[in-house]
Amino acid sequence: MSKESILRFFESVSQDKLLQEKLKTANDPESFVQVADKWGYQFTSEEIQAVIESVLEGEMLDEDMRMIIPGGEDGSSNDN
Repeated sequence: MSKESILRFFESVSQDKLLQEKLKTANDPESFVQVADKWGYQFTSEEIQAVIESVLEGEMLDEDMRMIIPGGEDGSSNDN
């Protein structure tokens, strides 16, 4: 599976407003994957679904989650 590619893609999405706008036009999983492919990320709709399910089920490792959660390398935020 391309878990690393998917996590890097999520990180890019969190930082890139243009990419966020492009994804808003994706009406289905295949369109989503096509947008990702145009930005240089290769994975299938099944692979991204598996990663999303693992996040929802709490199976992602902390270091994986830090890649996609804004707030710094350790995933923490300074919003005290």
